[in-house]
Amino acid sequence: MPNTALRLILSAFLMLSLVEGVSLFSTFKAAYAAESKLGKVTGLPIPRFVTLRSSKVNARTGPALRYPIQWVYKRDNLPVEVTAEFDAWRQIRDMDGSISWVHSSLLSGQRMGLIHNIDGEMETAPAYKKADSQSRRVLALENAALGEIKKCDMRYCQLDFKAYRGWVEKKYIWGIYPDEVIE
Repeated sequence: MPNTALRLILSAFLMLSLVEGVSLFSTFKAAYAAESKLGKVTGLPIPRFVTLRSSKVNARTGPALRYPIQWVYKRDNLPVEVTAEFDAWRQIRDMDGSISWVHSSLLSGQRMGLIHNIDGEMETAPAYKKADSQSRRVLALENAALGEIKKCDMRYCQLDFKAYRGWVEKKYIWGIYPDEVIE
């Protein structure tokens, strides 16, 4: 009889250890997953949007000067998405989905929005006085119009186009995530 009691106690202890071990492993796995969403070099979120700092940016096939230039971007403040980090280099993805590497000194944290995704029926994307399509329309934005993102709610972003400012639906903007809010 004493052996049976000891066996039960050991079995219960073993089961508890296994459950606790699984729980500990799950916690570790969740912490690792959350950590893997931050860049190992900067500690900033991956992916994230940034902008090109210069009107001439060499995009390379790999993260070093020894890699060939894939193409040259010729528009400053163009929003791109950082998808990876390696040393002083950032892997970026542009609006067309092209992936390349650029030196971090050629990138800025400024948030810009590029107008795109205009339907075939529409020639322009509307910008409103307020974050509401029932509000007064203040601008008609053509494809590739570039504005500074001032703030965003879940559906609209307020963009500044030098002398003009308006609220644009996120579906027309490259440079912001659908669920991203900027205060």
